[in-house]
Amino acid sequence: MRGMSAMQRARCLLSRAAIGSVLLTVGCSPYRVSAPAQPELPPPAAYRHGEVGQRDIGAWWREFGDERLNAAVEAAFTGNFELRQAWARLEQARAQARIDGAELYPQLDLGTGAGRLHTVDRDARRPSGGRTTRTANPDRYFVSTGLRYEIDVWQRIAAQRRAAQLDYAASRQDVEATALLLSGSVVTTWFVAQEQHALLDLLRKQTEVSRTLLDLTELRFGVGAGSALDVLQQRQQLADTEAQMPVVRARLDTALNLLAVLLGRAPGTLGAMTPDGTLRALPPFPRLVSPADLLDARPDLRAARLRLHAADHRVAVAVADRLPRLALNLSYEFSARSWDS
Repeated sequence: MRGMSAMQRARCLLSRAAIGSVLLTVGCSPYRVSAPAQPELPPPAAYRHGEVGQRDIGAWWREFGDERLNAAVEAAFTGNFELRQAWARLEQARAQARIDGAELYPQLDLGTGAGRLHTVDRDARRPSGGRTTRTANPDRYFVSTGLRYEIDVWQRIAAQRRAAQLDYAASRQDVEATALLLSGSVVTTWFVAQEQHALLDLLRKQTEVSRTLLDLTELRFGVGAGSALDVLQQRQQLADTEAQMPVVRARLDTALNLLAVLLGRAPGTLGAMTPDGTLRALPPFPRLVSPADLLDARPDLRAARLRLHAADHRVAVAVADRLPRLALNLSYEFSARSWDS
């Protein structure tokens, strides 16, 4: 816009603004984005269950009434590495959504710089005659500004932004799915550890009883009231009981190590969150809902639905990329031989 008078520049800006407003008014997408299709057969309004529950369950692990279990699940929600990765991917999706939507706003560029040109003229003439060598070092300082705005004629930017927002919503459902699977794994591993702990206590008691019976059997054999076969059978039973203890102890250690890993800790550092082997009574049977509601409650299915919708918006972006784009570019540069001017 150099060389234009102030009136000419004003008319140029007004004409561009008028064209932009008209295009914004009539702008439309060449591809129609449709919502995911619903099933043709709607689910029945009523559904009969085999057993009617008493209440709904939210934080279902709290229904067992075990404070150690509750603390373990809460620790897993803050320390598990897979869940922390899911949260990090959610932050990444949020940042990507902001990036994709930034094109809806004008882009402003500002730059400054300075330069020096060194010239040497070896054939310069002197005023008094003759030739000499002259050098010059002119400086140049400049400040440049630029404004760029793309008019979203075909709704390309809007579809791109909407796709990124849907990806962000799907990533949020991924976090919910990861947390749900994590809570189930922690509770299952907790009960396995409790089971092996209780079984190990039972084997210890059974070993004590078997030793007592062996002593009595050997005493009866010593006074002639028993046979050697009874003594051998009792020794065999004691050996079988003792042989099961290392297997159960190994299963218990494996469950405790797995529980520590799920909590994001090193094995052997559970502390107060170690199962004590006390088997709690089962909570009341929960209230069930229809199968359609159960499917809709699954976060992995909700995430898949959102990504399907996002893919449809990306198809709209791809179609719009095949069409010409209209952008307004305004730029100006101030330059001088000295910084003061």
